[in-house]
Amino acid sequence: MCMFPLVYVLLPGNDNIIYSRFFSHIRYIVQLHQLQLQPETVFIDYETETNNATGTVFPGVTLKGCFFHFTQCIWRKAQKCGPQSYYKENEDITQLIQAAVLSLVRPYLVKCTIFQYSAGGACPPKRRRYKVIDTSLQLLKDRYLYGHINVIDYSVAASHLLHLN
Repeated sequence: MCMFPLVYVLLPGNDNIIYSRFFSHIRYIVQLHQLQLQPETVFIDYETETNNATGTVFPGVTLKGCFFHFTQCIWRKAQKCGPQSYYKENEDITQLIQAAVLSLVRPYLVKCTIFQYSAGGACPPKRRRYKVIDTSLQLLKDRYLYGHINVIDYSVAASHLLHLN
């Protein structure tokens, strides 16, 4: 299967109507170029509104999400439903949440790595590496907007920049 990012977007909100309008607009733009956009699989970030809108605009599509966003979703739910102290102090709850996170992962992909997200406090300042990536993305965007590169080259380069370790 070959995949590449189609669109990066910042939307004014995160409700079903906004997502539906966005996906419909993407489909409309593709049709203007006499192409058909009917994806078989869409990778999303576990927001209910995104799931619903994607299924409405692209019926029959298979929705998948990445492990990082899945663990974030579980952690946000744990924070929302009760004090974090339960998670930190109660071994049974800790194991339950970890089991929920790992339940959908194929066993051969699991490594003994534990991520701990600290809660509260100020956001850490951007590290130099992220400033360099931001600058590189802006230069890449400018090259695309001025017609120096095509959309495929832009997508591939942006994808590589965003997946640096």
